[in-house]
Amino acid sequence: MNPNSRNDGGRLWRAVEKAVVDHHDKPDLEAVQALYAAVAAHKLSGQPVWPMLVAPSGSMKTDLLAGLDGLPTVHLIDQVTPNTFLSGQIKDAERPQSQNSSSLLCRIGASGIIVFPDFGTILSMNRTHRGSVLADMRRIYDGHLRKEYGTADDRREHEWKGRITFAVAATPEVDRHYSVFQTLGERFVMIRWGRPSGIEAALRAMNQDRKAQAAELQKAVHNL
Repeated sequence: MNPNSRNDGGRLWRAVEKAVVDHHDKPDLEAVQALYAAVAAHKLSGQPVWPMLVAPSGSMKTDLLAGLDGLPTVHLIDQVTPNTFLSGQIKDAERPQSQNSSSLLCRIGASGIIVFPDFGTILSMNRTHRGSVLADMRRIYDGHLRKEYGTADDRREHEWKGRITFAVAATPEVDRHYSVFQTLGERFVMIRWGRPSGIEAALRAMNQDRKAQAAELQKAVHNL
């Protein structure tokens, strides 16, 4: 191991810390560290660590996840359906089949990080669709998902094996959906914090340069 690696890690983390502190009022830096540590753990062996940020609206959850966007192994998505992870293509004689897989997992391959800023959209699905998505996520956590569609497409598109880390965000409303977490089991590590209050926090939010904030945090996170 490079004897300077620990010092480098500390320096890079301080850059992330500065990018957060400069643009947010009294941020929870332990929560920030927990999120990025969980994502970094994707490179380790064993079960992946799935972080779920749980905090009120306006608590920098989306900003922290957006800092991961653009990394080679990160795939940021805004919506999930029962056919997002694996899906079959139905052949159409009048239209050529796409050469790109319609299945997110097949496009990602054996290893990747899926960032989903609004887990609440899954919670608001009808029960059937939500159950299908959650069932897929359970199997993805275990490293193997297989489906049958009854279509004539490449059967390799029906199966995936590998390692996926999910990083998601939700409001405290998620606590009302106890049945969801009964279904998922203890697959998510909940990272919780409150929203800063008071005039100082409001003024800081009003005066934020969102573009500069996003660019600074993303650069620091990518370096880390």
